[in-house]
Amino acid sequence: MIPLDMGHRLTVNDSANPNTVGVNLRSAAAIAPKNIVKRLPMGASLTALEDDDVVRARIGQTGQWLKVQDDAGSSGFIMAEFVKATVATPSFVVAVNADLDVFQSGGLVLRDAPATGASLAQLPPGTLLEVLEPAETALPKVGVNDQWLNVRDPQSRQGYVAAWLVHLRDTLAADVLAQRVAIAVADAPLLDAAQANSSSQWRITAGTPLQVLDTGEWYKNLGDAKHYVHVRSYAYKEGYVQASRLTAPAAADKRALAVDSSLPFGECAWLYGLHDAYDRGLFSGSGRTGWVLFTERVVSSQGNTAYEDWSQTNNYGVIARLNNDYGGTGTIPAPAQYDQFAQQCAQWVRNSRGCHIWIIGNEMNNPREWPNGQSIAPEQYADCFNRVRSAIKAVQPTAIVVPGAVDPYQGPQMSCLEWLTRMFAAIADLDGIALHCYTQGYQPQFVTDLGRFGDDPLRWQYYHFRCYATFLDVVPARWRGKPVYITETDPHGTSPWAGGQNGWVQAAYAEIQRWNQQPHTQQIQSLILYRWSRDDIYSITDKPGIQNDIRATIAGTDYRWRR
Repeated sequence: MIPLDMGHRLTVNDSANPNTVGVNLRSAAAIAPKNIVKRLPMGASLTALEDDDVVRARIGQTGQWLKVQDDAGSSGFIMAEFVKATVATPSFVVAVNADLDVFQSGGLVLRDAPATGASLAQLPPGTLLEVLEPAETALPKVGVNDQWLNVRDPQSRQGYVAAWLVHLRDTLAADVLAQRVAIAVADAPLLDAAQANSSSQWRITAGTPLQVLDTGEWYKNLGDAKHYVHVRSYAYKEGYVQASRLTAPAAADKRALAVDSSLPFGECAWLYGLHDAYDRGLFSGSGRTGWVLFTERVVSSQGNTAYEDWSQTNNYGVIARLNNDYGGTGTIPAPAQYDQFAQQCAQWVRNSRGCHIWIIGNEMNNPREWPNGQSIAPEQYADCFNRVRSAIKAVQPTAIVVPGAVDPYQGPQMSCLEWLTRMFAAIADLDGIALHCYTQGYQPQFVTDLGRFGDDPLRWQYYHFRCYATFLDVVPARWRGKPVYITETDPHGTSPWAGGQNGWVQAAYAEIQRWNQQPHTQQIQSLILYRWSRDDIYSITDKPGIQNDIRATIAGTDYRWRR
């Protein structure tokens, strides 16, 4: 930001010529032996004495002169190539909102007129803009629909922006301030100390909400590259972020609990659910419904007619996971069969009623899910997913098509974090995000335990249930508004549910409810217990103690996501 029209403050440029000990102030705009008024030290502060347009055109230019006055009152002329603008904060600055629609559209449009006309530039969330109108007329426009502001951006481009998509930089509404959240407007390292050369163990992505740990008027530093803000991500990663990478939310998070009656058939307001068609008696007398997840081998038949009984007859949420196959024959096929698989998935969707949430594949980063031992690279999976999503959308335009969940503990072949981020980068678009999370043992306290793996490449990852949170720290900004479905959770071990009724289920659902209540979090809409059927050691159908825990959780809580 170069606010020359607010005092025309300049500085003798100490980087223009590092071998120079000072610059001459002259009585005329020419180099002559007898016109030196004084020698100005490098870094000296000056006030420009010419019109703003003249100063802007000449500053830093070879062969140009500027008329200036130093702080001691001496006036004269200085060579413009030895001058830079003082970086100062104008008295009236606005910042581009960190709203989801601004992120998803690529930024706020700077226009050539106060209307939806020609575009001059895209301004990322958090960009500081100098307002060029008088404060008395401009201030009432900020945040107001159908109003426009005349502004200058950091590259000195002048134009107009939608006033309802900006907020005052140096003020925050009381309810926004109370929530103490900053939004990352660009990818940034989370530093161990408040200095540029500090080490970093974690990186946050644009759109990530961060809990501010600083006190005082921390929000006044947002957008300023000279400051750092002490923050903690919702994945419990703590450190310092350069303030230029952060902005304040435009408004407080006031989302309300979802209500079933306002949702389409096949979606559910409550978090509860199980993998496989289960006994709906678990919900008897609660007044609640939940989610059911079906897993399908799409090459084996041409659709499932059971979804409709759950969604449209009984108002449950329905998710179907579409697989090429299970185990060593591949959750998705080899690349040569991607188009065929896409058409098989579309045919399955066409012949099924009562479901519109489709997950494509399962734990694609785990070798046990690879086709005949042939590895699945993240870019390969993204290619397959893009084709399947396009095919499904052609037959069900309202479909929510979701990439398969990664194995949250895979490291030796490739860190699951690297696999996920590369997959995100290669996916054209998606409608939701699927995750898995577990505890290593059947103790309720493991649900909130923050113990980590001890070695690379998983040193950053939590060993227990909260492994889900690390992935939500790295979701790209354009998908921050998409629903999240945790489609598998259980206590891992040789006898995973053998502990009976011990409160693990209540602890797991309480953790997801806690996550959803945090300001500006991406909402997790389901936590699906693995699993109901007798197909493997994780079966719950023959464990009455676990079923009692599930009943107690459903009957005794009102755990819903917010919208």
